Amino acid sequence: MRTKYGEITFIKIIIAIFIFGFWILTLSSIVSGIEGFSFSLDIKYYLIAFFIYIFLFFFGFAMNMWDAITKLNLPGFGYSKDHDKNILELKKNGFFIYGGGDNFNAIKDETRHINTNEVTAFDRFLYEHGPPFGDAWEFMTGVVFWFGMLPLMASAFLTVFLILPLVIIFMLYNFFF
Repeated sequence: MRTKYGEITFIKIIIAIFIFGFWILTLSSIVSGIEGFSFSLDIKYYLIAFFIYIFLFFFGFAMNMWDAITKLNLPGFGYSKDHDKNILELKKNGFFIYGGGDNFNAIKDETRHINTNEVTAFDRFLYEHGPPFGDAWEFMTGVVFWFGMLPLMASAFLTVFLILPLVIIFMLYNFFF
């Protein structure tokens, strides 16, 4: 079934569930304090892992949207404004806003966009990374990016910029006092 969120197929749903399950099992084992995966934990550990995953997913999405909104003018940072003409052309013809190989079988007037004169940050994000059910095994677009890499980016960001400085401050405090 072709939607504006990608061509949803059975295999892509299975891949998304597999990635989601891997994250839940990993986070539940971290929360419970055991080594390795375990299917015999209390339900509270799985619920805590689910809420952590949802937080990481939305935090990673918010980080990428902030990256699409800001104008840093640094090479390699931010989203390219070079694709705005392509995005406007796709919106005016009623195509889905897919970048890369996802838009080969485009059908004219397949969807209706509310604002066809302006490119939003979400349009740039969709053009750059594709829909949630786009390419199955691509790390920068599609299922793996949306369900696996977004939470991974958020957890890496939180680890480097929040947890690691707190650990260093705590270690220095214990060393001197």
